[in-house]
Amino acid sequence: MDESRDTLRATFEEIRQLPYISYDQLYRSLSDAHVYSLLIGLDWDSLSSEETNCVTWQEVDNLLRGENSKSFEDIKFLYEIKDIAFNHWLPSQEEFDDCEYKLTGGIQSIQTFSKLTFKQPSEIDKVKKKKKGEKEEENGEKMKSEEEIMEAEEEQMMFSEQRRSEFVNEEFNSILKVDDGNSNHQGEQRVKGFCPQAIKKLTENGYNLPYFDEQEDVWQLSMPDRIRLVQLLIAKETNEMLEKFQRSLREFKDKCKQKAELETQNEVEILKRKQIIAATVTGASINQELLREIKPQIVIVEEAAEVLEPQLVASIGSWTKYMLLIGDHQQLRPSVDAYHLRKDYNFDISMMERLINNQMPYTTLQMQNRQRVEFAELLLDIYPNLKTNHKRISGHKPATCLEKSVFFWDHQHEETKERSVRNEEEAKRAVDLGLFLVQQGYEPRKI
Repeated sequence: MDESRDTLRATFEEIRQLPYISYDQLYRSLSDAHVYSLLIGLDWDSLSSEETNCVTWQEVDNLLRGENSKSFEDIKFLYEIKDIAFNHWLPSQEEFDDCEYKLTGGIQSIQTFSKLTFKQPSEIDKVKKKKKGEKEEENGEKMKSEEEIMEAEEEQMMFSEQRRSEFVNEEFNSILKVDDGNSNHQGEQRVKGFCPQAIKKLTENGYNLPYFDEQEDVWQLSMPDRIRLVQLLIAKETNEMLEKFQRSLREFKDKCKQKAELETQNEVEILKRKQIIAATVTGASINQELLREIKPQIVIVEEAAEVLEPQLVASIGSWTKYMLLIGDHQQLRPSVDAYHLRKDYNFDISMMERLINNQMPYTTLQMQNRQRVEFAELLLDIYPNLKTNHKRISGHKPATCLEKSVFFWDHQHEETKERSVRNEEEAKRAVDLGLFLVQQGYEPRKI
């Protein structure tokens, strides 16, 4: 699993670098004969010492003939001279841009867009003064004509365009930095690939270059052919990376699936040894596969009147023998945001309420153990047989700071409904009442 993850991460890092391809990757795509011709075809002695780092043709010839020992320094030196030769053989960035521009049918890329020139403010002022004289009215104030206003608007648009161009260019260079060709380390120098539209146009006749395969001297290639060669090698390398990434991704997904199956089997073995398994109804519906393996025969649902029936159905199966629904269908119903689902499809009716409405036998608790009598009496219209356990509630004394233990506190503030119904005024009053009771000496835990 870890190995697959590392492979996927490494491949993804290669994909992330796809807009550019290193010289070293291009070398691997060329034959030894082509690399050899690249090195011997350059007139080393005619180059300046700054360009070659004082490399001479004799040193290159000795290395190619194998007269030097195969040391680390020789390998590093080979990469350095290959980079020097490739820099001289490679077309300029402007030639690459021009070719890409033509292949895309004149659609400017970010690089060519950044080459647009704009007049500086001082130049614009000179042109304006030359073409137009200043117009003054009798009061001495300068008034711009309609044509001058249009010129000012054009000037502003031009400056805005210039700023946008500079911004795009800066963003592009910060993300995909164009190599200046001064690096001499292996793999650091890079060539930018064409955009997908240009590559599609370039590869209409396939990826092969028969005339190049037959011609070993790479220096005999014209600049257009060199551009085509480099971009096709980049496209080929890109496709290979993408295929490798797809293979790694499929392998990683298979490993994840195997891991999930093993974890599920392990959980099943553990849970089968337990007498009681607790879960939320959402968790139960999410873990249906786990429940199918465990096959619990007895299901107990707390607050069943507030559970959506589809959720509850998803939590049981043909293996269920007994299901106990505990709740109160005369209190809160399941929460359903869509009004048409409540109105047209009765989604807000729980399985518990539906079964009771269809005369399914059920049992109602007759004894309440929490409320003082004056509170419980308010519920007799709904629960006419409700009784109170006086022994249990005898310790619930009314607050001495209030005139009455039961009172109605009304207001005119409307409630709102987002995910649930809310009323800020009622919330504020509840907080104020709680603070008042605390101030009167009652402990918060007793309120």
